[in-house]
Amino acid sequence: MIKWWSNEVEDMWNVLKTKRTDFYEYHKAFRQAHPDKSTQIDDIFLAHGFFEDKNKGNKKWDVGEPIRDSNKDGKHDP
Repeated sequence: MIKWWSNEVEDMWNVLKTKRTDFYEYHKAFRQAHPDKSTQIDDIFLAHGFFEDKNKGNKKWDVGEPIRDSNKDGKHDP
């Protein structure tokens, strides 16, 4: 398990048990629940292939990039 995470399973389950729209929402929830571990949480998500684009980018959606479609209308949600 993760050495720096106290009560690993219970702490993680408190975030995971809530249905969220996408992994970004889980990422935000983990950071909110453990603000002192933000860097480590970011490292875990990056190490497991989330948020692969580490470049700052142009701050807009470009063709070929994954989209956020929270309302399930098939269009990118800003």
